[in-house]
Amino acid sequence: MLKACLRNKRRQYYSNPIPDLSNTFRTQDAGLGVAAREALITVKVKVKRRHHCQAGFTLIEVMMVTLIAGALLSVAFFNLNRAVAHWELVTTARTMVSDIREARDEALNKGKAEVWFCGKTGDGHYKLYDCDGKELKKVDLPQRVVFVKLTFSTENGDYYILRFPSSGNPGPAFAGSAYLKSKTGAEYRRVAVLGSTGRVRITKDPP
Repeated sequence: MLKACLRNKRRQYYSNPIPDLSNTFRTQDAGLGVAAREALITVKVKVKRRHHCQAGFTLIEVMMVTLIAGALLSVAFFNLNRAVAHWELVTTARTMVSDIREARDEALNKGKAEVWFCGKTGDGHYKLYDCDGKELKKVDLPQRVVFVKLTFSTENGDYYILRFPSSGNPGPAFAGSAYLKSKTGAEYRRVAVLGSTGRVRITKDPP
């Protein structure tokens, strides 16, 4: 009896079709008012416009960014150029001190040595000579460094001569200073040779 009841229930369950709810949803969708549909369309249009506006930059924004980048690059280039000129000035002064000491050692070993500084405008350089008058070295100043004043004795046109005897002390007659200047700023280095001892030192004194 129980099995027969279950069998009848099963037949009733599988024989009933699944209800179609599509008409219900269509009815609910059709129930939306005209104002609601227009509001939905308006929101979609605004979203599209917003995405369209955010897709790129305006001409004014691009120009502002270009101007700011140009200003930053100009400042960076100026600072870099100034730093390079400072380094060239300091390096030139140290190299000159080393070369003058080399000439002094040459005089102590062989009896005589000279350093000739060219004071001609636009041709900054100096030369080292041994006891026989043979040129040992020629050093050109960097492009950003110039001689602004030379206080050594002059005997040959545009050249100023620092002469070391066998004692290594040039004396008051041949001692002096070479003033170097950076072209990019008011920065100086003075390479001074003491007459009594022949020692060389660097200072920041202007001429």
